[in-house]
Amino acid sequence: MADALAGLRVLELRQGIAAAYCGMLLSDLGADVVIAIDRVMAEDPDPPLAAQLYLDRNKRSVLLDPAAENGQQLLLALAGWADVAVEELLPDTRARWHVDPDLWRRARPDLIYASITPFGRTGPDADRPASDLIVQALSGFMNITGFPEDPPTRSGTSLSEYYTGVATGVAVLAALRHRDRTGRGQLLDMALLDTLLTAMEGVPDTFFRTRELRPRTGNSNPLFPGYGFYEAKDGHVATAIQGVNIWPRFCIAIDRPELAERPEFTSQADQDRWGAAVSAALIPWCLEHTRAEIVERLVAFGVPAAPVNTLADVIHEPPLADRGMLVEVDDPRRGRITITGSPLHLSETPGRVRRAAPAPGQDSREVTAELRPGTAARAAAQSPA
Repeated sequence: MADALAGLRVLELRQGIAAAYCGMLLSDLGADVVIAIDRVMAEDPDPPLAAQLYLDRNKRSVLLDPAAENGQQLLLALAGWADVAVEELLPDTRARWHVDPDLWRRARPDLIYASITPFGRTGPDADRPASDLIVQALSGFMNITGFPEDPPTRSGTSLSEYYTGVATGVAVLAALRHRDRTGRGQLLDMALLDTLLTAMEGVPDTFFRTRELRPRTGNSNPLFPGYGFYEAKDGHVATAIQGVNIWPRFCIAIDRPELAERPEFTSQADQDRWGAAVSAALIPWCLEHTRAEIVERLVAFGVPAAPVNTLADVIHEPPLADRGMLVEVDDPRRGRITITGSPLHLSETPGRVRRAAPAPGQDSREVTAELRPGTAARAAAQSPA
């Protein structure tokens, strides 16, 4: 079975998660993704090593010295080899490496160059230092996350990086489609701030229309008052009891069928009362049961519910094993390990994990041997790996 992106060559230059995650998705689909790093990146990795174990599966790694002539030759040879370059470098690294997308694209008009930055390639904040934390703060995301009585709260993961990684992957595929038709590549200008802003549900749209700011609401959702987290005998459960279709089933599931006679709610005030009724019914009922008992009962009646899991719990959830989302690989540094599988489930060309993440520079000689003659051959002979 041929992979969907077999034959696609991707050069990954990264100091962040977005480029690495984009490269991971492309490599899961069969693209040949080569990571170019220097010794500074190898000693102080970004993404960190724990994340690289899954972000860099299927990829190859080349170590170079961008300050040396042979390192620059190797980098230019890689740019000439690639169909797509995905770059997320700090401004000083980009300058030190002499990475110039305009120069590369003049030499290679069919090159697709994806630039990932916090705030965009141009403008007053183009070189402003930032991380996911800064972007979450600046975008307004942190201000709607957390409980009303607590300060703004960061997401538990680097959401802007992952969202941008996905968005960049979509943009790369669109650019490839355009190149198929025209033969021309293009520059993709992807910003963490842009993608996180578009992932804030209807919060920006509501503000644009009403100038109202959504308050922090903790674990509840003001648009769906039946959403909630409740304490059980042995932990917490999450439920989603919104709408007239689910409400009667919920009432029967908790042996309170009389509550199902409530009239249909249409106004926001009625929704608030509905949410209060759900909580009043669920809180004492949940305290009398375990998480497993609650979930089994609610799901049996078609009510969305789940335990609030730790990762120690998650690995035992049946869908993960059934969908191949826990994969064992032989890592060159840590031996046999388990990593997450590919989320790309296509009927004919699914994403898959073919090999473990490489050690820094593991594939330098192999990759340089495959590059074009001349510059590549000289670079291979002087490779620092």
